[in-house]
Amino acid sequence: MQVTTFLSLLCAKKPKTKHEKSKFIGRAYSKLNEDTFRVDINEYNWDCVMNCHDSNEAWEIFRETFQTILFKHAPQKVYNTRADRQPWVCTQFLESANERDELQKRAAKTQSPLDSLRAKIVQNRTVSLIRNLKSMFFQNSIQEAGSDSAKLWKTLKRILRNSTKKDQITQIGESTDPVEIVNSINSFFANIGSELSERIAPSTLELNFDSIPNIPFLELELTTPEEVSKLLMSISDAKATGDDETPVRFLKMCIDTVSILLCYVINLSITTGVVPARWKTAVVTPLYKEGDRCSASNYLPISVLPVALKVMERIVHNQIYAHLRKYSLLSEAQFGFRKYHSTSTCILKLLNNIYLNMDKGMMTGVVFLDLKKAFDTVDHTILIKN
Repeated sequence: MQVTTFLSLLCAKKPKTKHEKSKFIGRAYSKLNEDTFRVDINEYNWDCVMNCHDSNEAWEIFRETFQTILFKHAPQKVYNTRADRQPWVCTQFLESANERDELQKRAAKTQSPLDSLRAKIVQNRTVSLIRNLKSMFFQNSIQEAGSDSAKLWKTLKRILRNSTKKDQITQIGESTDPVEIVNSINSFFANIGSELSERIAPSTLELNFDSIPNIPFLELELTTPEEVSKLLMSISDAKATGDDETPVRFLKMCIDTVSILLCYVINLSITTGVVPARWKTAVVTPLYKEGDRCSASNYLPISVLPVALKVMERIVHNQIYAHLRKYSLLSEAQFGFRKYHSTSTCILKLLNNIYLNMDKGMMTGVVFLDLKKAFDTVDHTILIKN
């Protein structure tokens, strides 16, 4: 059973020279007039979507039409990239950097040992200054965070991000060709679950849920535009776009119309049992973990799925979770993916059991298991059956 299709995107570009400006083609979203865009979306005749009886066709028509209107209001534009000034850069540093540049130009022109010495002295002073400014900035940021763990972690991540060199993937295995590298990583991510599953011996345990009394079969209920609207509005505007290439903030701009159309597609998917193929396509970015950079197994796949799927996932999740709680089907030992449960409550329960045993003069033995690719190796046949 195919659950997820991986889509990898790779952009190749030639190295920049020191003074060369990078350019890229984007869309002028900042120039978009919200009112006229909203009018065009609301006044469009969406019967082409509402009359569809296939979830794939309905979603593709909606996506293409919505993007056509959006792109009309936000045409393509060529942008020049420029590095944002770091918060620790001050006038003192800029003056020192300008002096350094002037002295280096003079030394290169005159070839004078004295000018070279002066340029080197100012260069060392500039490097020392920027190091001190960065150190002071991060120290102040940590102090200002205080007991706010979110701000503290944000600062720490920024420190680590600045101290870690981000290299492009230049080789996987013996290949250095960009297309072959992408295909190799994509193939590894897509097949690792099934390959590991084949090594696992078939389970002889028979699970018979029919013996559990008074538990009706779960039938997913249809959703409403109000529920879709609430879930869509709860998604951050900063959420990355998936294969649909539609920023969530523009869906929110026309929430009244979009919620009705998206509700129809989701309900169509529930009644027919078919999830739109594009919703199952992820844009995957390989994130280096540790070890040999030439091995695909040392990269973690970061997948970005379409926003519409996130809404549907939450609708289905809420119904399944409510059913499991209503009939007490969740084990008390499960702490992951449950409300009011976390790794912290798991550790507290473990420690409490250990302390209770200590009070009784008993010893506690603990076995810790780390399952590799636990989610990828789930047997979907057993999952669906049970």
